[in-house]
Amino acid sequence: GGGSSPVDQWLERQDPRTGKIYYYNPKLKQTSWTRPDNTVTAASTDPNYGKGAWVARVDPRTNRTFYFNTVTKMTSWTNPDEDEE
Repeated sequence: GGGSSPVDQWLERQDPRTGKIYYYNPKLKQTSWTRPDNTVTAASTDPNYGKGAWVARVDPRTNRTFYFNTVTKMTSWTNPDEDEE
């Protein structure tokens, strides 16, 4: 066995709308509501991970503005950097 490859790296995230935890694989660019394996990176749950890296984009199908994180490759309908009250 050679440990886990980067393809097996699933990061734990929280959906900003529902609060549900989901899993994201940056290599595969896939998300899953269920944990695909046990290689979830604990460091990815750091609330400041990817902070300040959100950029606005427009969804071509809906013309809605969404936010893309250039560090985590996540997308969100709301800007997580503006969530602090």
